[in-house]
Amino acid sequence: MDFLKILIIEDDTLSAVGLKNILDNLGYANTFIANDEAQAYEIYMDEELDLAIVDIHLGDNKKDGISIVEKFNKKGKMPIIYLTAYGYRTFRERVKETDFVDYLVKANYNEEQLEIAIDKVLKLFNAQNTEGGIIYEKIDTVYARKNAFNRIAFHLYSEEKIIDIDDIAYCEAVGKHTHVYLKKSSPNKEHDLKAIINLGEYEKRLNEAIGFVRASQKYLINMDFIDKYQHHNRLIALKNGVVLNAAVEGSKRVRRFLIDRFGIDIGEQ
Repeated sequence: MDFLKILIIEDDTLSAVGLKNILDNLGYANTFIANDEAQAYEIYMDEELDLAIVDIHLGDNKKDGISIVEKFNKKGKMPIIYLTAYGYRTFRERVKETDFVDYLVKANYNEEQLEIAIDKVLKLFNAQNTEGGIIYEKIDTVYARKNAFNRIAFHLYSEEKIIDIDDIAYCEAVGKHTHVYLKKSSPNKEHDLKAIINLGEYEKRLNEAIGFVRASQKYLINMDFIDKYQHHNRLIALKNGVVLNAAVEGSKRVRRFLIDRFGIDIGEQ
């Protein structure tokens, strides 16, 4: 897999070397490390890079990773995987303007999650096997028209369906399967997708950092699509009129998010 040239932008040397070692284990040995804007830009100009893995916070006296990516984009765009210790919501508006494919929470990500993120990058390439190896071309229209970072793949019985995360209203655990409901769908629709993987696995991606909450064992809900939370009977009303029952084990987390979003505890009005 050496055909991918990957730039790591990380000011912490141990973290950078650790990430490089993980990439080596995954078969991506053609990597470069930069710990600030100057080094990153020099490598960017000298090498035909295919991917950058960028720590957002690079120290108090340095430009942050998003600013560096914005400078890259003035010359030419490439896929970005962000690293952050603060969660996606903290930087949501800024990173939306860059072409990023995924983000990883620094304290929590593992080799498997990094591999999944890189697999998303590979889907942005038109690759074919030849006798001389692999030939690939960047599909520029993907970068121009889609924010591929803000997407998730649901595994169905016969295919993989990629959905924009912002389009998801909520997910429901049904046995070992996951039913997915989209914002645009009729409230009376049974479900939009039936995924063959359990809800707990999708919760790793659709987590609190990007605005989803596991309101109960049964429901994983997009916070942006919640209309109100009735604390006394633990009901969550969505913006399309659907009402979901938030069980006892999830109600405190939902309440905490609602207080943070609206500034009041709706259940106590």
